[in-house]
Amino acid sequence: METTLKINPEITITLPEDKIIVDRSGYEQLKRDADYRGLWDVTDLKNRYHRDKEWFKRNVFSPYERELRDRIVMYPHGGKSSYLCKPIPFDDFVQSHFPEISKRAEK
Repeated sequence: METTLKINPEITITLPEDKIIVDRSGYEQLKRDADYRGLWDVTDLKNRYHRDKEWFKRNVFSPYERELRDRIVMYPHGGKSSYLCKPIPFDDFVQSHFPEISKRAEK
């Protein structure tokens, strides 16, 4: 007859002082917070939505200017600046208007 021995080893891991362990949900929240910090420029939009400035101008910035200007998006002025967006409100806007934006983009 075989005998089974169950061992519960104790493992100690020493972390350097500049390192911490966080749970996955905490890590995901940190990533989200970092992503939504500051303002998004056109490069950030391109990286997030995989569309260029002209696409956003044609399908979002121009048709929805009355809703976006000075609330969610800073529009260029004087030819020297570019679009700047408040991350969370802009992302919410795109998500809530996705069907209309999608139809407009197909034209």
